[in-house]
Amino acid sequence: MKRTNSFKLLGQAFKSAREPMWASVQVLVVLTLVLATIFFIAEYRVQPEEYNYGRSLLWAFTRYIGDPGKFSGPGPITFTGRLVASLIGIVGILIFAVPAGLVGGGFRTAIEKELRKKHLANIGDKLKMAFSRRQDSKTMYRHVPRHIYLTTLQAQKNMTEKDVIDAVEYNPPFRLRDLATAATQGTHASGQLAVEMFPYNKPYGALINRSSNITIACPTSVSEAGIGNFGYYLALIGGFNFISKEIEKDVHEPSSYYLIDDENNPVDRKEYYSDLKQLAGGKDNWTIFLISSERQSEYALHFISRANKKTERDSTVLDTTKFEEFYNNLSSTLVADFSLKSELDSEYKPVGVNNSAIRIGGGETTNAFTIRLASELAVWDPRYVSVCKEMAEIINSYLAVSPNPASEQTLKEKGQGYLN
Repeated sequence: MKRTNSFKLLGQAFKSAREPMWASVQVLVVLTLVLATIFFIAEYRVQPEEYNYGRSLLWAFTRYIGDPGKFSGPGPITFTGRLVASLIGIVGILIFAVPAGLVGGGFRTAIEKELRKKHLANIGDKLKMAFSRRQDSKTMYRHVPRHIYLTTLQAQKNMTEKDVIDAVEYNPPFRLRDLATAATQGTHASGQLAVEMFPYNKPYGALINRSSNITIACPTSVSEAGIGNFGYYLALIGGFNFISKEIEKDVHEPSSYYLIDDENNPVDRKEYYSDLKQLAGGKDNWTIFLISSERQSEYALHFISRANKKTERDSTVLDTTKFEEFYNNLSSTLVADFSLKSELDSEYKPVGVNNSAIRIGGGETTNAFTIRLASELAVWDPRYVSVCKEMAEIINSYLAVSPNPASEQTLKEKGQGYLN
């Protein structure tokens, strides 16, 4: 195994040194041609029978390998020719020294990178341990922390800031988040760097099919703090399907999965919508989109079910009677138990033709609606697991065809992260 690794590192060294080696070879060839021309001019006048231009080139290049075939002639007799011969001798040293130095430097760099990868993998293991599930004090359910502050990891896990940032980039289940971006509009939040852990088993993020007629969809989780974690536990507790965008392939040109004009581009979004439509299809099915709200408002949950005129439908819900009963019960329960107010279709505009709920057939072939969660609830409220439990129970009571909530044992299991 060590031998194989050594050859692998050597191959990486040659690969990394390929471009500078090619550049150095070009310089050395041009330099040799120039010196051979000078040599020809100097020697042809005194040894015309020995040195034409071709013979001069042959003489110059065979100097680098010691002229084993004795093709190069008797050697220079002029001062200029001998000076050129000395310079070619120096160039001959460079021909071997430069590539050897480049390959050696590349080999050293490859070893350093390999050691760095192992170090970052170890840091990743420490991060996984840091995201051991914690117990909610009210429900006693264990859950993955929504985030851990960078300063906490530095203090408790003896990690440097650079190690954490590099390890987050190297280990896919983690991402760095500035929680100041989740602050309510109008507040002056300072930067609060934190690490998040997320589930993923798809190129776009996560898909969990529990064969439920309820699907929790988080199309903005990659860019909105806390939403993916909230949606994951709402789906887990209730026994619902879960689909979430957790990965952004091009951070410079991010693609929206909530408001879109082309389902087939990029490829990851095409796969996401194909999976979502399979989960959502059917008049008895319900898809609940969870996204964040940073508005200053007295409401913690904003329900959106209306559609504008361009969609040629009034609502994204087929069974409006069942939906109203569900909403009324949920909103009154959340106020009574948590003092969390809800509103329906009053603070946000009706959705348009590019909205996800419309795209999957909401209001025509299936039921769909959006809940915008206040960032305070999604990111900082310590009661969010209890809120998920209440919401899951009411969703099952009013919308589920065959409720199949998770067992208490499952919800209280220990472990690290989402997958173990």
